[in-house]
Amino acid sequence: MPEIYTLRISDGRNVLAAIENFMRKRHIELAFPSYAYGSIKNFELLSLSGSMRLVRDFSGKGYELSAISGKVHITGRDFYSNITVILNRSYSTTLHGILKKAQAANSLEIGLKKINLGNIIEV
Repeated sequence: MPEIYTLRISDGRNVLAAIENFMRKRHIELAFPSYAYGSIKNFELLSLSGSMRLVRDFSGKGYELSAISGKVHITGRDFYSNITVILNRSYSTTLHGILKKAQAANSLEIGLKKINLGNIIEV
């Protein structure tokens, strides 16, 4: 049975740092973000639409986090994140790409599915 945790990240907290801190406290080496509910603000996103470019919005306005996928991994002191998100500001403003930095807007919940590396079998 997979272990799935729900992180509730309060307004203004750094999203990636909150995920890293959670994983370190629970000795989780690898996890997949499986769902998100809420909004982020003050973010940098490596856009995947058309040509790759960095999209920034530091206005403090929240964007709804509609979808999340990817992985987060800890090896020793290093923390790696490859989290892809879809953000909505309105019906006409949708962004998607790799999350480089963000703060929670109001309350944000992210589901993390722990992957037990001890259960991996090589064939």
